[in-house]
Amino acid sequence: MDDLLQAGGIGLLNAVERYDSMQGAAFTTYAVQRIRGSMLDELRSRDWAPRSVRRNAREVTQIHSSVRAGSRTTTIRTGSC
Repeated sequence: MDDLLQAGGIGLLNAVERYDSMQGAAFTTYAVQRIRGSMLDELRSRDWAPRSVRRNAREVTQIHSSVRAGSRTTTIRTGSC
């Protein structure tokens, strides 16, 4: 938890340094996105699985749930990972 708070603090500091009022966004809008992004980056850096593996797992779970529910409209997406 402390690491996430620190990552959020770093995101806030980055927002203060990089904010440009000429871009038209309110500081709070900009800062929230930077803080959230820093915290997500921290979580991702600690995850053993790449994002593609997590996405594929969600899709498999969704398909499995549809099949169990008896859905006939299950669509399986194919393509590159």
